[in-house]
Amino acid sequence: MMKALFFDKFGDVDVLRYGDLAPPSLDSQSVLVAPTFVGLNFADIYRRQGRYVLQGEAPWVGGYEGVGYVVATGADVSDWKTGQRVGFVDAPRAHAGLVSAQSPFGNSRMSVSA
Repeated sequence: MMKALFFDKFGDVDVLRYGDLAPPSLDSQSVLVAPTFVGLNFADIYRRQGRYVLQGEAPWVGGYEGVGYVVATGADVSDWKTGQRVGFVDAPRAHAGLVSAQSPFGNSRMSVSA
């Protein structure tokens, strides 16, 4: 399990919950990142309110960008290493203890951060 900030119904800030959720899976082209900082933007707020595109079923975890450390790599990943600090965007569910990001440039964009 991992900690995450999530919601399972639409509404104001009071629908947010912090608790345990299953971690994301790691496929052969992905890396798992343990975020140290994540972004919060209007799209996250609009999704929580039910006014913006949101895929999947509840519980929903907000966030799409951040920085952190690679904690695991998929079998076909050779350009990122465990322990490497990275920045990522377009990686859904960033408001969680672990984030799955595509490597090198699938659905998400990653770069080495200083």
